[in-house]
Amino acid sequence: LAISAAASSCSSVRDPPDQGNDQVSAAAGTVTPLDSIVAAGQQLYSDSEYEAARRVWREALDRARVERNVEIEARVLTSLALTFRQLGEYRDAEQLGTDAVLLERRHSLVQLLPRSLNAVGLIVWDQGRLDDAAELFRQTVAAAREVGEQRYVYAPANNLGNVYTQFGEFSAAREYFLTALTGAREHGDTSSEGRALANLGMLELRTGDVHAALGWLERARAAALAAGDDTNEENVLAHLADAHTALGEPSRAFAVLDSALRQARAQGRRQAETANLELQASLYRQAGDLRRALDIYRQARVTSNELGRAEETGRDLRTEAEIH
Repeated sequence: LAISAAASSCSSVRDPPDQGNDQVSAAAGTVTPLDSIVAAGQQLYSDSEYEAARRVWREALDRARVERNVEIEARVLTSLALTFRQLGEYRDAEQLGTDAVLLERRHSLVQLLPRSLNAVGLIVWDQGRLDDAAELFRQTVAAAREVGEQRYVYAPANNLGNVYTQFGEFSAAREYFLTALTGAREHGDTSSEGRALANLGMLELRTGDVHAALGWLERARAAALAAGDDTNEENVLAHLADAHTALGEPSRAFAVLDSALRQARAQGRRQAETANLELQASLYRQAGDLRRALDIYRQARVTSNELGRAEETGRDLRTEAEIH
């Protein structure tokens, strides 16, 4: 999926605070500078307060358009796209991200393109369009190299690794995750480092080495806590629940999964909540509590259907049929 000027999916890049020029509205009296509003939205996003961030950035977008500040308008469009993605509203998220890319290309804001291309890649990846996502992540790296934006050269390797994991090409996925890990460490990017570690742990789970997975995941959780990356911590907890399940430790699995589920709900991340519900239902099924498992699978299916995630909806229906 190439987004051109003619055109009308744990992720890995956690966005840094936007930088720009202080702007003051032409309205009479003292007003909050536009950059301060953007920074407030970024802080809320970093704190996983996605609904609040959305409200603040909508105000910033309106102000940027009134003041004809195209650069901040483009930045905020991408920020809103990422926020809608976290809230599971993928159609609006993709439109906002695409609008940002088109605006940046129209006004030659090439320095902003890597972040926006990466955001659209994450959104289409979440919708299961793997080929489109891989192409957008490659465009991200190319755009980042052109403008010397090193963070978006190494960080999208995490995303490409996730795509190749879903393709079942585990060797290629591992190389991408290790590339992301090396780049994050070289640049002191603790958040991206934590996400690469989490992805390596997830990959070990996929390939059956549970003890190796636990090692990666414990390091990932420490990095997430150090970076204040609540979203990745929730992701790591869900993987740890998988690991303890594989080791035949259901009590520990239930405990960490309960924490993951609470965090996902507190953050308003409905897709993460659904994935955790599916895992919780699976644990109850293994424990022999089939009625409770059925009830939780139904809850997960309703949310998956509302989010338009047909693959998950179908999987839950199939599992319910197996239980019956």
